[in-house]
Order: sequence, then C-alpha cells, then structure tokens
Amino acid sequence: MKLITFGEILMRLSSPRHERLTQTKALEVHYGGAEMNVAIGLSGLGVETSIVSAIPTHTLGDCVVQTLEQHRVDTSHVLRRPGRLGVYYFERGYGLRVPQIIYDRKDSVFMQTAISEYNIKAYLKDYDWFHVTGITAGLDRKLLDYMIAVAKEAKALGLTVSCDLNYRALLWDFHTARANMSKLLPYVDVLFGYEPVALPATSTQDKKDHLSRYEDIKVLTPILQEIQQKYDITYIAFTQRKIFTATRNRLQGFVSSPQKVVQTNPIEIDILDRVGTGDAFSVGIIYGLMKEWPLQEVVNFGIKNMCYKHTISGDYSYASQDQIDQAIHDGHDINR
Repeated sequence: MKLITFGEILMRLSSPRHERLTQTKALEVHYGGAEMNVAIGLSGLGVETSIVSAIPTHTLGDCVVQTLEQHRVDTSHVLRRPGRLGVYYFERGYGLRVPQIIYDRKDSVFMQTAISEYNIKAYLKDYDWFHVTGITAGLDRKLLDYMIAVAKEAKALGLTVSCDLNYRALLWDFHTARANMSKLLPYVDVLFGYEPVALPATSTQDKKDHLSRYEDIKVLTPILQEIQQKYDITYIAFTQRKIFTATRNRLQGFVSSPQKVVQTNPIEIDILDRVGTGDAFSVGIIYGLMKEWPLQEVVNFGIKNMCYKHTISGDYSYASQDQIDQAIHDGHDINR
C-alpha cells in the first residue's frame, strides 16, 4: 500500500544532555514534524510514502530533502520556495522537571505558500491512504478547510483516511479545536485519540468533560462507540501515559472497533527522547491495519513501536519490523 500525508516540516533545535536552554552553549539539530515522522516510520517498515509540504530553497531546505530521501520518502510533492523554515526549540526534561517547547514557525514557507499550490487532490489517485493531523489544522483555518476538502475527496476515491488529533495548546484553544476538528471527522476512517472531538451532552457541556486522563476502559467504551457511530469512524486508537518522571513513564495502548475494544498490557519504559512517540504509535497501528492483522496484534505492535521510539534520539524512528521486534528486551544482555 502507498500513503500520502500533508503537513509542515520543522527544524528542531535541542539542548544536549538535559541542559536548560538558558545554560546550553550548543544545540542539536533534527528535522521532523508529525506527518513527516509518520511517513519516515512507515517507510522503514517497507510502505511507500510521500509527503506534501513546502520548504525553503536554501541549504536548510536541502537538508530536509536529504533527510527525507535518505529514509526513502518521496519528495516529488515537496515545494521549494524562498523564505524560512519553521523552527522549534526543545528542552528535555529530567526527573521532576518537565520538557519545554518554544515554537518559532510564524511566516514559514509552509505558511506563506498559497493552499492552491499544494494540489493534493491531483495526487490522491496514486495512493491508498491519506494521513493528516490536528497540528496542521491548528495552524490556520484555511489549512483546516483544505484538509477537510482533501479528506472528503480521498474518501470518495476509496482511500483510507487517518487523522491524529494531536491537540497542541500552543496553537489553539481546546474548545475551538474541538469544534473545528469535528468537522473533519465524517471523512476519517482511523482516528488517533478521542479529544478534541465534539460529543455534546448539553449546549454547554460535552459527554467527555468529566473523563480523567487515565479513565477506566469500561467507562470509555460507550463514549468511544458513540463517537464511532456519530462520525462513522471504523477505528479509534489511543494511549494512556502515566508519568512518573520525565524519564520514566508507563504506557498502555487501546484500539476501539465497532465490535470491541482491545488493549495492551501496561509497560513501563525509560525515556531517551519522547518527541515523536505518539507518531510512532500511529505508525504501528497504520502498518498493522494495512497488513490486516488481528486487532490485538495491531495494538500490540503500535505500543511496541511507540516504546521503541522512546529509545531513539530525534523526531522519528526508522526501523524494520524485525529490528523493532528484536529491540524488545528478551533477557539477553547484548544481541551478538
């Protein structure tokens, strides 16, 4: 199968060795973005992927293309224009100190490029899967409207459409995101997360407003089923993350279908780099669904790939299924 995605590519500047941004004298450079991370992750698993985006004509744009091509992601739909590449600064957390992100993406080439130039609808016929995220939707209302139009066209052409809700409070407020992302959902087959999604209880309250971050699956199940029925969504995949410290978390994965909800066992993990781990979960779920595995195997691989990404520095992981399987601790001290 072949997947195409649409979104902004960013340069990440990180303080090394868990230093504060205020104290570091050097910054590590990585390139990524939620959609790019998914494209690269799936490419590592042997899926043909392509990304639609816009990047500068200068050297940093060349670095992005080099990164994509190194990981076998098609760049033929990546536009090159004069201007700047969006940037974000990342400070790793440690112990009880939480990670910090500062965005500097205003007036990037991606944001300055006219939506009509992307022309995604013309490419859809060559693909089987279209993936988008709420991060791109949160950047600009015109981008959200465009994503809705493309998703509608993709579904009409028979593509599977997936969407990672990926709410970012630094981009838009929660209630606006809930109202606007819900307009996209009728054209989505596979949804990652269940917020921000509108499921009104009254004119001022949503049926999910009372839910905790670690809600019991027995409480969640009827909510998930109602979302699926309301928006005609085939699968909802999500994780629950219990944070002990910035470098030690417990993860559990879930997938809801119209018939049942399956879940993984909880697993505690040590964290080298948390950025992109949700995208890695999406990669594992999409890959399992593409391979038509039983749903339990799908969610197991999703959480396994997510755990694997926690051990990889940078925004994405690029690995084969065998490499991911072999990386899971099996009692051996070294693979020889």
